[in-house]
Amino acid sequence: MDLKKTFGFDREKADGGVWVDIGQDAHIKIAKFGTNKYQLAAMRHTRKYQAQIRAGRPDPESLADITANILADSVLLDWRGMTEDDTPLQYSRANAYRLLRDYPDFRAMVEQYANDMSLFQDAMDMEEDAKNSWRISNGSASMGVSEPSSSLTSTTSSQHT
Repeated sequence: MDLKKTFGFDREKADGGVWVDIGQDAHIKIAKFGTNKYQLAAMRHTRKYQAQIRAGRPDPESLADITANILADSVLLDWRGMTEDDTPLQYSRANAYRLLRDYPDFRAMVEQYANDMSLFQDAMDMEEDAKNSWRISNGSASMGVSEPSSSLTSTTSSQHT
């Protein structure tokens, strides 16, 4: 196993985020979990809850608040095409926090994308993987790009700016 190809990533994509098509003409810009910005936000937002966390008894409401704050500060960087009650919703840190707090399934989707290593892979590694991947179709193997293991799709920010 080549560790660089398996676990390496493009730091610019990880920190600056990538645009992800989430359907219905909506896109979100997501940064990778674990960046320095993410870790600093985690330290900042868990500070006042350390006693609860150490005791193993954090309040579920506190956890939702912590998570929404961390994601709003470091992972959910922007969006386009988002509406709420059919009203266009502009991106702001405050709106990001509120949506992440009020919509647990949206928060879970954002977390899933932030954890998807393939979104943040180095472009050179992705091209090589595509050249070397095999797709099985009707019992015969053929060269091509393998289908992703999930329905997650992404595009680069240059395609949406």
